[in-house]
Amino acid sequence: MRSHTTSSSPGRRTGRHNPIPVRYVFAGVVVVALFIMFPLLTVWKQAYITGASVIQKDLADSLDVLTQRAARLRMTVEELSSNERIERLAHDWLDLGHPSADRIVIVHMSPEHSSTTIAGMMLSWKFLSIIRRSLEQERG
Repeated sequence: MRSHTTSSSPGRRTGRHNPIPVRYVFAGVVVVALFIMFPLLTVWKQAYITGASVIQKDLADSLDVLTQRAARLRMTVEELSSNERIERLAHDWLDLGHPSADRIVIVHMSPEHSSTTIAGMMLSWKFLSIIRRSLEQERG
């Protein structure tokens, strides 16, 4: 049997406790933090996904509403720009009728004067002013 001595020899423990190394304390804190943060991150991720799906649903609903509104506007444009309606308004409100054959003027455009150039646009304005003058003369 061995006898216990009070002298300290290397490799033998005395009555004092040795301090725990800092790296073990740090590793323990990291492990505890991971155990706490993992469920919190899982809940945050689920809340984020739920919020994103609600926003996506709202945007899809908005897109449906805007698509329906665009379809209604297209129908209104087609209705308001129909030739029959324009002719009816011109006849009823402005007392305009179809011009007689001698009042119709055909304006020939040269190929270099297309409607996209400034000269072409000026020629279009001249054409419209000729039509306007002929309609004014018909009234008065």
